[in-house]
Amino acid sequence: MAVFLVLVSGALVADVGSIARCLGRPLYGLVAEAGEVSGALPPAHRVLGGVAAVLIAALAIRAWRSHRGHGAILGAATGAAVLILAEATVGLLMLTRGFNGLLGGMYVAAAAGIWALLVVTTVLAALPSGSSKR
Repeated sequence: MAVFLVLVSGALVADVGSIARCLGRPLYGLVAEAGEVSGALPPAHRVLGGVAAVLIAALAIRAWRSHRGHGAILGAATGAAVLILAEATVGLLMLTRGFNGLLGGMYVAAAAGIWALLVVTTVLAALPSGSSKR
């Protein structure tokens, strides 16, 4: 649910011109200019992103502890954790080097990959024991 809220709030934050304002300000307009960048939504988006990252890390740790014999669940959960780190890295690169199409595409692709891997993890975990085990 946290990742879905991050995706929805990201779409709401990305209004016309918000990327230029965000990349031109340290901390994404968190302190003085928060009203200029859609009020409280950008800081809430960042907090939701942090919560989602912590939850994905917890999911990966749990998968490694309790599903070590289930390669598909383990791989999907680990992949989501790797992609959240990649997305955060690309986000930092966009802040420090400026926005460009390649970084923007990588950022969106990582977000889509995280969502897809979380769906796969959820579906596999919901299957009866043994029906998806390889």
